[in-house]
Amino acid sequence: MRWLLTHARSVEDAEALRRRGIDAVGIPCVAFSPLPWPEWPLEDGQAVAFLTSPRAAHRYAVHRDADLVAAVSPRTSAVLHADQIEVTISSPGGTEALAAAVVAAWKARGEPTWHFRYPTSAHGARSSEQTRTLETLQKLGPVARVEVYANRVPQELPSQLAREVAHSWSIGVASPSAVTNLFAALPASALAPRHAICFGASTVRAWNKARPSRWPCATLAREPMEAIALLENGQ
Repeated sequence: MRWLLTHARSVEDAEALRRRGIDAVGIPCVAFSPLPWPEWPLEDGQAVAFLTSPRAAHRYAVHRDADLVAAVSPRTSAVLHADQIEVTISSPGGTEALAAAVVAAWKARGEPTWHFRYPTSAHGARSSEQTRTLETLQKLGPVARVEVYANRVPQELPSQLAREVAHSWSIGVASPSAVTNLFAALPASALAPRHAICFGASTVRAWNKARPSRWPCATLAREPMEAIALLENGQ
């Protein structure tokens, strides 16, 4: 059985798995293009950066233009920690869970004057999850949500997948965007994967919503490469 890895560092991670004797190949499902960083609206109080993806965190790390930082853990927070950026508020569980953690922190601090800077992607901005998140944050203060990167389906993705999904396969998926692009590019003849490991609760929800009924539910993995190794070793 071959593992298909679909995230940005999938080629490097697939190579690391092969060194451990696990058959794996990297097939990134999302191609990214940066968009201009915004001039955020001037508001009263403290600016809170609300970061829900590693890509947004990488863009923010260049500009560092907020007083406080809220970030989904572990992957988005890890990007910020690597750049010595303090994460004030974090939460696993995706965008809405982070918004709930922000509400709790706001109340614990005596309901200060906050406004929010929310860099995202065009794909993310269309999601119902982000719509609900906006509704939550707007109860605390103004929210400026701006698309700072675009994602698209890589041109070669359909042909790459067609070669791999006619045989026994499993998959690791890193984002809701990757789930969307994957199912758009899969051939109708694709066999069901044996396992689906997702990095992040939002990705799990996206996979479970998109998958055909005969396909496996996603497994949430905090350390996806270790989760794959455990499965391969029968643990």
